[in-house]
Amino acid sequence: MSLQIVIQLARFGDLLQTGRLLRSLEGSGEVHLCVDRSLAPLARRLHPACRVHGVAAQADGRPLDAALFCELLSVNRAVFSELAELDADCIYNLNHSGMNRALAALFPPEKVRGYSVSNGQPLRERWMRMAFHWMTGAGRRRFAPLNLADFWALLAASPASPHTVNPVATPGGKGIGVVLAGRQARRSLPPEVLASLISVYFQRMGGPAVYLLGSQTERGIERVVDF
Repeated sequence: MSLQIVIQLARFGDLLQTGRLLRSLEGSGEVHLCVDRSLAPLARRLHPACRVHGVAAQADGRPLDAALFCELLSVNRAVFSELAELDADCIYNLNHSGMNRALAALFPPEKVRGYSVSNGQPLRERWMRMAFHWMTGAGRRRFAPLNLADFWALLAASPASPHTVNPVATPGGKGIGVVLAGRQARRSLPPEVLASLISVYFQRMGGPAVYLLGSQTERGIERVVDF
């Protein structure tokens, strides 16, 4: 049985979209997943078959003073040591941040898929270069048929079929969950439009509980959603 490591240090949406790659790998052995420590509890719920490692990749808005620096260093030294001791067959490094490169540098570059480091030089494998060429420039990514879930899954030798990854959405939950905004304005609906959509589903579903999900930035939007 193989041992494989997936490094995904981006945010919540990217963690969800890593699911197809993880399902593709889980059938062949043990899978370890590295995420930002703020997402570690959620990652364990989303991907229970993986062993999750929480890396201090984000300062979460706190000023980087000496105390925080020492805290981050202490957390990461322990996690890096744990990962370096794993006899991994393959490492899938999905992002190209400084912390991703530091983690990738723990392993021989020939074992790293995606973004690797060789003699201090960051490298991108051909698949990453090709996909970004197809999807960037002149707004092409918006219309490209390849999304991140497929992009990362196709790093695996035998990608899981998409329909086997997530269950079919069916009624029966405890309400309506609404993500109020994305990280970029182009990914977010205006509050008035969002409120109209919520109102339609609220009435169609017989008035269930509505859960508004967001950060401190979205506080105040709830005043627009009035039933």
